[in-house]
Amino acid sequence: MAATRIPFYRVKGTHYECAHSVGVLTCDAIRQRIATDLAEFSILFDFVKTDYGRKIHEDFLEKIRLIYPWYYDELIGLADGSEIPLEQILVLNFLNETRTAYFYDKNQQQLKNEIGDKGCTSILINRKDKNILSLLHNEDHSIALYKSGYLLEVNIQSTQYENGKRQSPNEKFLAFCCAGSIPG
Repeated sequence: MAATRIPFYRVKGTHYECAHSVGVLTCDAIRQRIATDLAEFSILFDFVKTDYGRKIHEDFLEKIRLIYPWYYDELIGLADGSEIPLEQILVLNFLNETRTAYFYDKNQQQLKNEIGDKGCTSILINRKDKNILSLLHNEDHSIALYKSGYLLEVNIQSTQYENGKRQSPNEKFLAFCCAGSIPG
């Protein structure tokens, strides 16, 4: 089996600028993620074009713009940089919420059974005898995440919002990211 390396990217700038750069760098990986799970995504992409699905995402965006406008900027930057439609970027970022709303709206138990319940695995190891606490997380939701994940080092510069009344935080972090989703 051929060895594979996880891509590593560094970005710096405002929330929008960083996400835009990530979109440019990962647009092929985002498309690959979508193509790998197209059976599930195509249904959800169609759902968010319905009145109910559109309203769900508009409500999410309204809350994000109100509480964390800099994360809204990241979503827009990622869509702009990758040239992937914003509604698809939203599905990737609100996957569980969109799927739940779809099942609620359509009562699609058959689809849920065909796709199966998906999710990642998290394990907590608490070794009191060695004073070690470990939180382990496996991205086993989908093979698409294995094929399209990457490491990202980010240096986000603060931005003013609401005519200087609010300000986003300066942030520096390293994260494993799923293509098409903002880190976090």
